[in-house]
Amino acid sequence: MGLGAWHLAWGAEAMSSKTVCVPAVDFVSVLCWDASFREHVDALRCALNQTLPRDRYEVIFVEYYERVNTDAVRLAHEHGNLQVVALGNRHPGKENQHNIGACVNEGLRRARGDLVVLPDADVMFEEDFLEEVIRQHERVEELALYFHRLVEPKTDRPVPRTIEELKKVARMASAHNYGACPTVRTQWLKAVNGYDEAPVWRGYGGACVDAGVRFKSLGLCIKWHPTKFLYHGYHPGSAEPDAESRERIRIQIRIIGGREKALETLPTVGLDLSRRPRYDYDAAAEVASRRWKLKLAARKCVRAVVPEAARRTLRALLSD
Repeated sequence: MGLGAWHLAWGAEAMSSKTVCVPAVDFVSVLCWDASFREHVDALRCALNQTLPRDRYEVIFVEYYERVNTDAVRLAHEHGNLQVVALGNRHPGKENQHNIGACVNEGLRRARGDLVVLPDADVMFEEDFLEEVIRQHERVEELALYFHRLVEPKTDRPVPRTIEELKKVARMASAHNYGACPTVRTQWLKAVNGYDEAPVWRGYGGACVDAGVRFKSLGLCIKWHPTKFLYHGYHPGSAEPDAESRERIRIQIRIIGGREKALETLPTVGLDLSRRPRYDYDAAAEVASRRWKLKLAARKCVRAVVPEAARRTLRALLSD
């Protein structure tokens, strides 16, 4: 028997002689966040209208700044299993300074669930969504399950819209939107020490991608649900990253790449500040970014100076 065949036979025998017992999911925590820019909180309405019994889940809405969405406040008064938290941060005169890691980690500290579901606050999903999430996680314990987000094209149609209307027109804008709705058992999110709150992760960027890479390094299975989707309605307030955010994203890409190669599971600033990564990827990435900026500036100088010098030389030769 060849080595490969022996491995297959041994694996089949081991699987047949061992029954895998996956712990049940008794309680779910749905965590949504905002930074005073959400025009709608459709995910809260959807989460509060699930076929899963109310006594089996909670909804936590974390606002990074002080001003909480008025619809979220109203829904909290109407529903006992919705908790609204305002972190009260201030960044006068600056935009895109919110920190998704601070919101997620604060929600995680308050969460009572065995399983954490992190949908964008302005998406819609079906009434059996949480039941399907539980079903998937009760099949595989070491799982990080993601859902694709379908986006409505630009439209002048007034809101509110329904999920049935969005199903007809919404299309996939990104096949790898890790921030649309990660779902993972609470123990694994705590094992990777939550999301990264370091300053480089402020604003729009890849904090959710970073968490996904660290889930992989922990050894979790990564899966995109093949049939369930989230639906995001168009709204004029959809913002694009500014120049500062784009620079931070470049640094984040370097950090994520370093962590992926090293199989790093811990963030720089996470849920437990005493747990630190083995290597300071943030500092290394910022140094690399500064070097890149200097090289870019040098290239611009060369483009600007050399042609003019060449023209002067040519004029001098022609004048002779």
